[in-house]
Amino acid sequence: MRTLKSVIFPAFVVASIVGVGEVAAQQAQPPQPRPIVELFACKFNNGKNMDDFLAVSKRWNAWADQNGIKDYTAIIMTPYYYSPDLEYDVLWLGVSANATMMAMGDTKWLATGKQVQAAFDQVGKCAAHSAYAAVDVHQPPQQPNPTEGVALFRDCKVREGRTAPEAIAAMREWSEYMKGRGSDVFSAVLFPLAGQTDDYDYNYKAVYGFRSMDDYGKATDAYTSGGAQRGNELMGRIAQC
Repeated sequence: MRTLKSVIFPAFVVASIVGVGEVAAQQAQPPQPRPIVELFACKFNNGKNMDDFLAVSKRWNAWADQNGIKDYTAIIMTPYYYSPDLEYDVLWLGVSANATMMAMGDTKWLATGKQVQAAFDQVGKCAAHSAYAAVDVHQPPQQPNPTEGVALFRDCKVREGRTAPEAIAAMREWSEYMKGRGSDVFSAVLFPLAGQTDDYDYNYKAVYGFRSMDDYGKATDAYTSGGAQRGNELMGRIAQC
């Protein structure tokens, strides 16, 4: 399974058990554990589609309610821009406040979620399951629209002699610049923990979130009319994405 590069996904929230804003707020209290993000990359079986996946997701919601899962946010995303290398149809992105909370949910899932898992397997197979530690970079006042949100993922490698904290600081500066150009978007970085391919060659994923496709279009205009140059000035010497 190839790693995510510059791919855009409209995001559909299927389980709003804990808000992403609530999770990110905990990052302001170091040295608290970081929020954990897990990604399942899945391909539909023959004859199956998103409607089938969403139907099973409702069963997952019911299972989560029955088992008292109150600290996990699940988001389903589908590719919008893609290449022939894309090997999946849907991503399941889950967020927990920390690894302990994620593991507690996993324990319940492994013990009682076999029937729901079998239903998911009937719809599609997930060839990749990876985990990341999340660091908030910029949190705009307004959250992305639950049914129209767009996310952009980029794989980034820190240049020799530079550090990840420098890259995060540069991303924050760039976010402020873009905000001044009328593009106030969510941004975060994901540091890989588990489930990566043997040949993966990046230090973190940069994630940008937009409230809608319209907002993504406005941000792209800001990017192509000076934002790219300013971003390269701030980040190009620190990391390659």
